[in-house]
Amino acid sequence: MNIKNKLFIALLLISPIMAGCASSSLPDSSSTSITGSSSISSSSSTSLATSESIAAPVNIALNERVITWDAVLDATGYTVRLNGHDEFLVTINELTLTDDYFGPLSIEVKTHIGANCSLYSNAIYVIAILHLTAPQNVRQDGPAIFWDAVSQATGYIVNINDVENFTLETSYAIDISEPTSVKVKATGRVDGYIVSSPFSSPLLIRVPLVTPNNFIFENGILFWNAITAAASYEILINDEHEFVSASNQVTIGFNFVGSVNVKVKAIASGDEYMDSSWGEDTLTIPQLTLSKPSNLNIVNNLLSFDAVANAEEYEIYLDGVLLDTTILTSYLLSPEVISQVGSFIQVKAISAIHLPSLLSEKIYVGTLTITNESELRALDETGAYALTSDIALTSSWTPLPFAGYFNGNGHTISSLSIDDTSASLRNIGFFSIVEDAIIQNLTLSGSIDVTTINLEPNIGGLAGHSIASSLDNISININISSISSNGIAKVGGVVGLSETTNMIDIIYTGDIVATQAITGGLIGRASQSNEQTTITRSASLGSIIVTGGEQSPTGGFIGQLIDNYMTIVESKAEIDVTGPNYVGGFIGYMGNGIIENSYSLGALSATGIEGVQIGGFVGRMEGYNNLVRYSIALNSISIEAGTNIDAGSFVGVTPGGTWVTIYDNCHYNNELSSLDRIGNVATGRGDGITGLTTIQIGQLSFNSSIWNFSGAEPRLVWEL
Repeated sequence: MNIKNKLFIALLLISPIMAGCASSSLPDSSSTSITGSSSISSSSSTSLATSESIAAPVNIALNERVITWDAVLDATGYTVRLNGHDEFLVTINELTLTDDYFGPLSIEVKTHIGANCSLYSNAIYVIAILHLTAPQNVRQDGPAIFWDAVSQATGYIVNINDVENFTLETSYAIDISEPTSVKVKATGRVDGYIVSSPFSSPLLIRVPLVTPNNFIFENGILFWNAITAAASYEILINDEHEFVSASNQVTIGFNFVGSVNVKVKAIASGDEYMDSSWGEDTLTIPQLTLSKPSNLNIVNNLLSFDAVANAEEYEIYLDGVLLDTTILTSYLLSPEVISQVGSFIQVKAISAIHLPSLLSEKIYVGTLTITNESELRALDETGAYALTSDIALTSSWTPLPFAGYFNGNGHTISSLSIDDTSASLRNIGFFSIVEDAIIQNLTLSGSIDVTTINLEPNIGGLAGHSIASSLDNISININISSISSNGIAKVGGVVGLSETTNMIDIIYTGDIVATQAITGGLIGRASQSNEQTTITRSASLGSIIVTGGEQSPTGGFIGQLIDNYMTIVESKAEIDVTGPNYVGGFIGYMGNGIIENSYSLGALSATGIEGVQIGGFVGRMEGYNNLVRYSIALNSISIEAGTNIDAGSFVGVTPGGTWVTIYDNCHYNNELSSLDRIGNVATGRGDGITGLTTIQIGQLSFNSSIWNFSGAEPRLVWEL
């Protein structure tokens, strides 16, 4: 018998068992170490009985694990001696064996009456069998099961889907690839003295979900691999910010920058699976550069503007100097500010963790009115002006530089005439150069006819060169004729050379004839900007004829587009185009940029006989950072016989290789042009371009809020 069990029994006995039955009070039945099922009669007699006169118990027997004997009259208790040395004092005529006793066993019992006792009864010899109980608290913890130890067990059998496995431990690792039924039993001894337990109730082992991994942060959204059977996900950012998601992504916004700790756990549902462990990674999230505040407006001295995502405050600038800071998207201007004619307001978005925005476009708090030609000719370069009437010019116009605000208020400046008197200028147009300017609500009509020897001049109906400006709701009705004899010019119906200039609702109507010029109906050349720019709902109408120059890209909308930050949307080139080499109904040469929901219409022809690249929509397309989507070419194409000529119904030359998608949902009318979709069929990629009949084009399911296909030809909704 081990020390632990002996201590356990000793603590339960009120007084020690004495060899001579010394006087002692017996414990009540609730204090004995081993329980009994019946009580014996008791007596308060204090007679001086002797061991010879007190009867020893008889009919001692072992039934299962309970020792019983006949009760002795007036007995106040009994001592049970096992194996000749282990004694137990009880108050009833039975004793239940503890698990320490099994196998051969001798049993003796003596009677207590008060302080005296009988001699021990004759010993009986029995075999005690211990039946183990089934393991309790069988449970799963990750990829292993555990259970409570069973006293006297010699080991355990783990039954996994009817396959038995032996272990000495109270745990067992399981290879869990699918839901598994497990039960456990405690094993006994080979001599039969300890009998193995029955199996525990079956436990359905759940499969741990796969740990999420492959964390990616993009545009404010955290992504990870989807986990099969996951009902949801718990997300922990930097161990303190908690999120819950039903899919394998969650919007965490841009409130975390730098080194960010990410943890994700897949949450299981039902009985077959259990939650995954935490997947963890550290991501480096860069700071944002906040967007410029837009849609500035002043009504009754109140400045308002659109909120900027992730901005915490806004700085208000007056004429480029910080005026105040606000957390609101509105600001009340003082009467002193409002009264400053020609002053302008700008707004900058700021954040504690992100980089501030650039200053917004200017909005002027006061303008000078222009009522006649003399006032128009007296424009100050940085002033703020508003037309109050139409003006017909009476003499040749000299282009002016401009960096202010000009609101035509829907009026027209007509009879514009720019001739060789301006040939000494490099930038030629109504304005020579506009920079950081706002021009809106204006119509210009007239003509430009110049021959210049200036190096690579820029010529446009509105401006020769536009930098970081905003053009809105402008119509240019100007015929342009230019001859450049000193390098390649940039000629556009609206702007010759455009950089970082936003245009919306700009229409050019006219005929352009140019020699040695990169030429476009709207813009000659759109050069690389330093921030995102857009051209929206704009059009070119008329004709373009360009001669001379081996590098004179000619496009119905833009001659040469190499502005990676530019996006052109909902625009058209309804124009006949003739050029020497790179010729496109919409773009002559597209180095980089994005065009969406636009179309070209007209007759195209190339006059060159060597190295011509002509396409219904684009003459030549490079492979880097270019995308044309939901766009249509409705052009007829004619070329001269020659060598190295690539002509395609949608694009003349397009890159090959393994470029990402360049064309998406692009089409051409194969009844107007029987050429293949691309000119370099053997080497180029034409994925995303399809030739359709007129009827099929009319059945396209493009966005109905942008396109209208009900007429003989597709049109943009804004045209109607």
